[in-house]
Amino acid sequence: MLALPMVMMVICHAALYMVDNPQICWGLGIPVPASEHGTGEKDKQPLPWPEKGINSWRVFIYTAHSLCLCAFCVLCIHVQVTTRLLCSSCPVVYWFAAHLLSDTRKPKVGKEKASSCPETQANLTKRYKVALFSECPKSFWGQVVLSYFILYFVMGIVLYSNFLPWT
Repeated sequence: MLALPMVMMVICHAALYMVDNPQICWGLGIPVPASEHGTGEKDKQPLPWPEKGINSWRVFIYTAHSLCLCAFCVLCIHVQVTTRLLCSSCPVVYWFAAHLLSDTRKPKVGKEKASSCPETQANLTKRYKVALFSECPKSFWGQVVLSYFILYFVMGIVLYSNFLPWT
């Protein structure tokens, strides 16, 4: 139960990445050189690979690394070490959590563009006032991830201060 949320975040990210970018996964994250694009009779251009964000082709190696570590942890490591190992060696966990927490919906046509800055205006303009919980995530999974991190933080303080095992 303790390591299940981290393991599920890694597996969900890997599954979504593989569904969204099958051409990157089949190509093992290696981009095709421009000289090889026009070798076929029909000169089919491959789908452009995303350059930025959580679906970038550069994230493939981190996704594969985190998925292999997750499989190793589930099969061979004690549950208390799993969360420590995944959180300390896989940036994908934090990227995926930030992706779920941020509002990544595309703006509708005709509406003004959404800001690409993840910070709230209160955090950018006020020097001493930080709006930590002023904008809660709107998606269900973003609320679940935020609740898990807050619960993990509070339980860790309570259990560790009472000399109980906690990792």
